[in-house]
Amino acid sequence: MNPKERAAAAAVQRVMSGTTIGLGTGSTANCFVKALGEQIRQGRVTDVRGVPTSARTAKLATEQGIPLVSLDDFPILDAVFDGADEIDPFGNMTKGGGGSLLREKIVAQAARTRVVLVDESKCVDRLGTTFALPIEVVPFGAKNHFESLTELGGKPALRKNEDGTPFLTDEGNYTIDIDFRSRGISDLEGLQAELQTRVGIVETGLFLGLCDLVIVGSDSGVKEREPQQDDGSMRVGHIELFVADPIKSGDFYASALGFRLVGVQEESFVWLELDGVEILLRPARADRGVGEGPRATDYEDSQTGIVLYTHELAENVASLQEMGVSVERLKDSSDCFVFQDPDGNWFQLVDPSDH
Repeated sequence: MNPKERAAAAAVQRVMSGTTIGLGTGSTANCFVKALGEQIRQGRVTDVRGVPTSARTAKLATEQGIPLVSLDDFPILDAVFDGADEIDPFGNMTKGGGGSLLREKIVAQAARTRVVLVDESKCVDRLGTTFALPIEVVPFGAKNHFESLTELGGKPALRKNEDGTPFLTDEGNYTIDIDFRSRGISDLEGLQAELQTRVGIVETGLFLGLCDLVIVGSDSGVKEREPQQDDGSMRVGHIELFVADPIKSGDFYASALGFRLVGVQEESFVWLELDGVEILLRPARADRGVGEGPRATDYEDSQTGIVLYTHELAENVASLQEMGVSVERLKDSSDCFVFQDPDGNWFQLVDPSDH
């Protein structure tokens, strides 16, 4: 057996007679459908009904002798068994490589238990680092999304068939694959929210909180685990600023605070990082002007600006002052300073050891 077949063989042992289950789409899900068909033919499970997440899965399940039903007739499923393009330690996933993310997500939210089958290559620390993120869009104006997707830090591409025609989902929609592999996706909830504000985007391939058990197949065997609880301690802080000149502002943060340049996408963004803190610098635009204020995730946002924690408070303050930046100590505080960057964004510098 290969790793996908090992995961499928372990997963099928969890199927109980008399249940209605969701059948995923993709290479690993195909292995599961075949394994389930074998279980049914051998009489090990009986009266099992399947809700397929794609026409391809429906065809394969029928060939394997698995009775199929609709989600309208069985709106609550006992379980769903599906694969993933990527899965992080918290059970968050990217899916849609097989072109069926909309139906997969509908079925996943209808299931009492969500079992995810993967091989080791699909397990990542950060989503978006090994696979492009698919989104399903209506065909009308599909490429109209490209500019906004690029502003979000990705490289969008319309998925096509071998003959060059657009790939169509079972719902007749297009798929756009967004490549974030230069840095991955640091703010999953934020990106999900941004994408869902776009009219014409039907659904995204971000599956957040839709996993109860992960079965990982490898050359040596199978491991099962539940997703870790996300208490926020492992998240990467992420700040987005709209500035007049991302390159110039990037030089400021690198020189004044020691941020490391991670990536540059011409006319779109500059990405900086320091000790888990990320700053994404974007050019100002009509709806977000220079100095209008940052959008921040996992950071304390007070009336006096975004709080940045630093173990080199004195050095950072000295660097800012040498660059001609006015730095003021907060009243009644010995370890908190306030400054304004060249674009008018306010920040607090705080020593975390004193908080």
